[in-house]
Amino acid sequence: MRAVAKYDSLIYCGEEDLLGHYLLNYDTESEQHIIGTKLDDVNGVMIGEGEWHDFTRTDLYKNTKKEDKISYSWDELIQRTCQNALNGTLGGNSDLLRG
Repeated sequence: MRAVAKYDSLIYCGEEDLLGHYLLNYDTESEQHIIGTKLDDVNGVMIGEGEWHDFTRTDLYKNTKKEDKISYSWDELIQRTCQNALNGTLGGNSDLLRG
C-alpha cells in the first residue's frame, strides 16, 4: 500500500469540489481514491471549481441516485409508521414498542 502524499498546500474552491475530486480520482493500482497525484515531486495541489459538477455527470453518480430512490421510499415508510406509533394513530393490532 502506498503512503499518503503530503503536500505543503492544498487549495480547493469548496468541500463539494474536494469530494468530487476525490471520487473522480481513483487509483486502480492501490484500489483507493486519492487527492492530488501519485507523483513525488509535487508539493501543492489546487482543486478547481467544478469537480463536483463533473462528478454528478458520471454514470456512477446517476445510477447511485436512481438506486437510492428505493431506499428513500423505505425510509419514508418507516418514518411514517414510527410517527403514527408515537401519535397513537397506528391501526391494527401492531405494537411497535413491544417488538
